[in-house]
Amino acid sequence: MTARILARFAYKDFEYQDEFDRPLLLGRQRSSDEPCFQKLPEGAGWRMAVATLQDRGVSRLHALVEPLPGNRVRITNVSEANVIYVAEMPPKQMIPQGIELRDLPVSFTLGDMLIKLSTVLSEQVDSEEAYQSLPYATLSAKSAVMRRQPVTMSPLPGTATEADVKTLLKWLPALTHLLQSAATTDEFFQQAVVLLLEFVTLDWATVVLYDNSKFGNPWKCVAEMRGPSFVSDSEEKTPSRTLLGRLLAEKRTIRYVPTPTVSSVDSLTGIDSVVAAPILNESEEIIGALYGERRIIPGIAARQAISELEAQLVDTLASGVAVGLERQRQSKAAWEAQVQFEQFFTPQLAIELRKDPELLRGRDAQVTLLFCDIRGFSRISHHLGPAKTVDWIVDVMRELSECVLDHEGVLIDYIGDEIMAMWGAPASEPKHAALACEAALDMLDRLPEMSARWKPILGSDFGFGIGLNSGSAYVGNTGTVWKLKYGPLGPEVNLASRVQGATKYLKVDLLVTAATKQLLPQGILTRKVCSVRVINIPDAVELYEVQRNATNDWKELTRGYEEALNLFERQQFHRAVKILGAILNDYPHDGPSIVLLSRASKELVEPSLHFDPAWELPGK
Repeated sequence: MTARILARFAYKDFEYQDEFDRPLLLGRQRSSDEPCFQKLPEGAGWRMAVATLQDRGVSRLHALVEPLPGNRVRITNVSEANVIYVAEMPPKQMIPQGIELRDLPVSFTLGDMLIKLSTVLSEQVDSEEAYQSLPYATLSAKSAVMRRQPVTMSPLPGTATEADVKTLLKWLPALTHLLQSAATTDEFFQQAVVLLLEFVTLDWATVVLYDNSKFGNPWKCVAEMRGPSFVSDSEEKTPSRTLLGRLLAEKRTIRYVPTPTVSSVDSLTGIDSVVAAPILNESEEIIGALYGERRIIPGIAARQAISELEAQLVDTLASGVAVGLERQRQSKAAWEAQVQFEQFFTPQLAIELRKDPELLRGRDAQVTLLFCDIRGFSRISHHLGPAKTVDWIVDVMRELSECVLDHEGVLIDYIGDEIMAMWGAPASEPKHAALACEAALDMLDRLPEMSARWKPILGSDFGFGIGLNSGSAYVGNTGTVWKLKYGPLGPEVNLASRVQGATKYLKVDLLVTAATKQLLPQGILTRKVCSVRVINIPDAVELYEVQRNATNDWKELTRGYEEALNLFERQQFHRAVKILGAILNDYPHDGPSIVLLSRASKELVEPSLHFDPAWELPGK
């Protein structure tokens, strides 16, 4: 009979042992993310990474260990660069590239890794009858959640007793309570071991997680509970690697019941019976296991081995835990999406997007775009220094963002000292222009308080320049899979940015295009400032200043200014200059009047050969 080998590995602070009866190929990691264990093709055995990628004393393919009949082992050095030292030999004796047959036990080294091989005696190996698998595969999270299939068990065995039925009737409400009440992963695991210990009457119950990418032992205990058979809580316990290995291969619940005539393998010595059920993710991969033991207790009569019904209960609990973990994963993903969405959208809109992610798909939409720039940023930031500048910008952007979100807008981007926002997408909004305009006016309403708050630090006031434009844009995620950047693309976006730039030349705080002005309600008053030509926009653009609660003075100013603008556009420059002079006598700080007077005076002094009433702005 081929020997079953118990292999113990010691490497720095890493100690591990396992049993195997097939070839085992040992070597260094081939990449930093290579799994510790890999199954070789066509049942050829296993590969195990026993040293990290940086350990050059171990080759990537170094030693092939093969169990042989007669308590022997074949050790083959498959490395061209490194040797294998057998511990019983003096250092000068080694296994070069080639084969060495050895009787067990034997120890050898690969670099700094010490490997000890011993025999799990054949008379200690259980017959296959000791391992009893349930006749159906354990349900995964995909089976139970994605397909909306209920968690089910096979029919009760024909030998089921009245006590079995009572146990089942108690078990199902307990399982339901677990799924409904456990709010965190740790709670799921801890409640699962409590149910195992109490309802299956085990002496030790544990939840272990499986991660094959980890270097070392891929099984990690995350929750356990012990019965009264343990004298000390400090007694170290680990699940049977033999049973967990079978679990990986079969992906179904297994119970271990030793046959009367055969002793247990080393890792199951002193165990009356064991049950293990896999926890499967939505990809049908094992991510953990529920494991429980009923122990042989000296001085206490032997108890009934774990029954098929009890194994079914454990299997159902494993499926329930898989469902719960998947539910938590989906909730976490939804929460992360909510957090990400709320960086850009109002909470109400973020909820709608979570319900219908298709709203984020690219499409043409009628929108209003807003650009708001902080005036005097370069001068002030030079005075403040980097740290204080960041404090100032963060405070200002917070207030501006609140104005956007308070009026149901979407935050698109922060570009240095500028904020970009949008209305009309992803959800259609008929009042997109009015909402955007209200947000802009609120920004200006907040400016005096912000400026006063920061003036002692800045040494001066600061202002805003805000531009709005409405039209059709292609709206969608313009970012990447790593960073969402939901926003618009198209000429209308470019124009909105240019309108913001025009505010500094026309000496006003807020300008909108004719396209936006036409969509505003009657309560929002405007005055036409002029027509301009901007970079990369072929046609002249009409610009309007906006007031929400216009005073009689502002209305009078608007009438006089628009009359002067009309005269200017008809090339009646003398009359325009006369009206503008009177306006500036009453409103000496009116920026559009100052600019228009300058343009009219220039035409009087140096008439244009080809007069164009649209002003070509000096820059962006």
